[in-house]
Amino acid sequence: MLKAIQHRYNIFSDSFSLEDEGEQHHIVEFYPVYWLLRAGGLWQPSNCSHIATIYHWVTLPIWGTCLIFILMMGYLLTDHYTLSVGELANSVTTALNLLCPYLFCRWYLSTPNFPMLLQRVARITASTSNTDQQLDANVADVADFTSLRRLVVMYSLSGVIHFLGSLGFWISHWWPLLKKPWHYPVYFTVLVFVNLWWACWLCLYSFVCHLHKREISSLIQCIKSDTKTIEEMVTEHQQVAASIAGSSQKLQFIVSLCVLYHSVDILIFTWASQTAKFFDTYPVSQFIGGLAWDGWSILSKLFPAAMVTSESQGVVLAAAGLFVAAKIRPATSQVTDHNAFLVFVQATQGQLSMSVLGWPITYGLIMKIFYWVGLGLFFVLKTFSHAFPPASGNSPAVPSPST
Repeated sequence: MLKAIQHRYNIFSDSFSLEDEGEQHHIVEFYPVYWLLRAGGLWQPSNCSHIATIYHWVTLPIWGTCLIFILMMGYLLTDHYTLSVGELANSVTTALNLLCPYLFCRWYLSTPNFPMLLQRVARITASTSNTDQQLDANVADVADFTSLRRLVVMYSLSGVIHFLGSLGFWISHWWPLLKKPWHYPVYFTVLVFVNLWWACWLCLYSFVCHLHKREISSLIQCIKSDTKTIEEMVTEHQQVAASIAGSSQKLQFIVSLCVLYHSVDILIFTWASQTAKFFDTYPVSQFIGGLAWDGWSILSKLFPAAMVTSESQGVVLAAAGLFVAAKIRPATSQVTDHNAFLVFVQATQGQLSMSVLGWPITYGLIMKIFYWVGLGLFFVLKTFSHAFPPASGNSPAVPSPST
């Protein structure tokens, strides 16, 4: 039975595509941060005006201008227009972190993956609320979108809050570095656009993970109901796994890149803070704010992935419960089939999880990461009193290990 299940699964994995369910319905109203996506030039509906279409392409040179000013920031903000290797490396990594979301969102929203995912979740919602009704091709006529609308509103508000919060942080982070009058309007415009793009992609990523969580929840209910055959449950499992795989392949690179950037940023700033001249040019408040921002950015990338992985563990528990129920049920002949299904679910659990840097993310892993980061920062802060002399003292500073 197990071999039959795995054989059926392999055939399905090779042939299944979300485009098989892809009736074209007008569901753009369920896009989170709808107006922010349009304001940032990341996406426009197919029936938009000519002005909106032109603006959609105008944002490409705006993106290029933002790239130039971020790369040249270390050069333009110095009195003698000099640029060191360290400043250039910092500008390049900052540009990658702030400008990749624009390219990703334009590419991801131009693929059918996201609208197909919305339609699938709508179909799941309709099938659970209309178990006795046969769904026809027009899903929009029978699907209950109430809960999906609540989810869209929640993530849209979250996107606006992220945009305003990140804009405020970067203004406070860059404003003290600006020296000439023309710097302020130019870099304010840059910050508005890059933070708009950043907030949109983060909201979109979190929203997609939440949709996958709903898919897995539907699979758990399908298993617990014990009203479907093993073959039907395997088919449902395959559909969810294929859906998550489609999103994971598109999201993993940019999410891993952002997590890696913020992790390296924490390490570099922590190491640089141990030099005696660091706080002569970099205020303590900006240092602490930068570390807090990096920590929050990492958490906002890892938590949605952990939400999906945590939900996938419920599939194994549901399959185990189904097997136990079949085993204790008198005069049953399905024990072997349910055991094979349990083994199959355990073997394919990783396919129902989201990975970052190649690792399936769980809540426990997030806690361990922040525990060790917090412990490292504690030791760094503990060395401040030894690395730097008191403000009123004349004793020389203790040389750093790098010197």
